[in-house]
Order: sequence, then structure tokens, then C-alpha cells
Amino acid sequence: MSVPPPAGGFDPFAPATEVQQEEAGQTLRRVFDVLAGILELAHSWTGEVTLESGVFYAGVARPECDIRIAAHVWNHPVFRWRTLIHEALHKFSPPFTRREYEQFEGWEEGVVEQLQRLLRRGALDKIGVAAGVPEDALAGAEADHRYNVYIAALESLRALWGEEPEWFYRRLLEIPQPLRFARLMSEADALAEPERTTFRRATLIAHARLSRSSHGA
Repeated sequence: MSVPPPAGGFDPFAPATEVQQEEAGQTLRRVFDVLAGILELAHSWTGEVTLESGVFYAGVARPECDIRIAAHVWNHPVFRWRTLIHEALHKFSPPFTRREYEQFEGWEEGVVEQLQRLLRRGALDKIGVAAGVPEDALAGAEADHRYNVYIAALESLRALWGEEPEWFYRRLLEIPQPLRFARLMSEADALAEPERTTFRRATLIAHARLSRSSHGA
């Protein structure tokens, strides 16, 4: 996600200071502690976080289990939180390879991004910063987020199954990323007709938007 730098003349290409790096590590550890309590899941984060300047992404949770946050995002007092929570949530997914991620990107990014939106108010309240992070500013920044197409595909499935939002995405997060599609197809196969055909077709349509095929590869 592209995030504008904060006002005040901040140079997005300036390297992060040691103090900023240390603060980022402490803050991210707090985010992980809070999310672990909410999700009741273990995570795979190594404890390593790097602030990077002059990059065109907001954050990256690498398969190697470290996390990288754009310095200009870290320095934004509001937008930093959605990125920290999003990247942390990746580390509560069962580990996956870079190839698996690329093949089933939407099954990971859509799940994590929607969970970030669903869980953040409670998480920010537990961290103690909710009052300084207005929801309207975050929602406005997400209106044209590139992962919205993934969320729309997943929401079509959630609505069909009639599941409560947080429950639906939390249960998907616990399933290994490459197996999420297969799990929902298996659940559809267990239904009687005509529901079986309806749910299988809907899952296949969503999968086309959530997998590498949706990018023309």
C-alpha cells in the first residue's frame, strides 16, 4: 500500500536511526503479544524487524520470518499501525514458501488484510493507542487498496456460508495457505445437492480471483 509521508518535511529516503529501529522492535513485539492473546495462536516471527528507506511498499513479512517496514510508514503516527498489524498477522499463518505465496497470494493477503481491519480496534485499544488512531483516516486510506479485490472474493464465500466475519477469517488463517481453497472445496463437497454445486461453483469463481491465475499467469 502506498502511504504518504507525514507533514513536517520528513525525508522518505533518510535512513532510520538506531533509536527508531529499537522503538520499532519494541512496538512490534507489543503488537505480537496482543494479537497472540486475541487469536490464541503461536507465531513464527523471529523478532527481527528492519526499517527501510526509499522503498515503494508499506511492509513485508518475508518467508524467512523477519519483517520489514518502510521508514516513511513507520514515521506516520496513524498509518503505521495498520501496517504493523497486517504484517504481524502473516506470521500467525502456518509457514509457507515464496512459491506458494505467489501462487495463492489472494488466499493469504485477502485473509490477513480483512483480519487486520476486523481486529485492529480491539488490538489498538489493548496496546493503548486507539484514541490517536482515527478509524475514518484508516478506512479512507483503504478505500482503493489493491487487496480489496481479494477481500471481495472472500466475502462472497463468507456470505454464502453465512459465517460471522471474524470467525470466518480466523479459521482460514489457521489453515495452511496452500490448502485454504482445497478445504473450502472439501466442505462444499460434503453438502447435498443442489447446495454442493452452488458452493463448488462459488468457490471456484473466488479461487480464480485469489490465485495466480487471476493475474494472467
